Amino acid sequence: MKQFFFALTLVLAASSTQAAVLNGAQFFDTYEEGPTTLPLRGIGAKYFLFVKVFVAGFYAPAGISAPEVLGDVPKRLEVAYFHPVPARKLAIETRRRIKLNLSAGEYEK
Repeated sequence: MKQFFFALTLVLAASSTQAAVLNGAQFFDTYEEGPTTLPLRGIGAKYFLFVKVFVAGFYAPAGISAPEVLGDVPKRLEVAYFHPVPARKLAIETRRRIKLNLSAGEYEK
C-alpha cells in the first residue's frame, strides 16, 4: 500500500488536463458519470524487470491535494493490463495487499 501512496503522489504531481496515450492505452481528458466530471490528473506505467505490466490513468477533482484524494471524494482509476490476469488471482492479491497495510478494524470497514 505504501507503493500505492507513492505512485498516487507521483500521479497527482504529474497533473494533466489533456488526453494522453501511454504505451498504446488512451486516457481521455475527463471522465463523466451523471453530474460528476473528473479531469485526468496523471498517468503512469508499471514494469516488472523489462516487461510492461500495466498503465493507469487517475481521475480526481481539480485542485485536490494528494492527501485529500484518499478521503471521501469522487475518483477513478483506469487500468489497462498488457498480460492476462485471472480475476480470482487479482482479487486475492488485492485483498492481501490491502490487509497488510491496514489495522483489523480499518480492514473490516
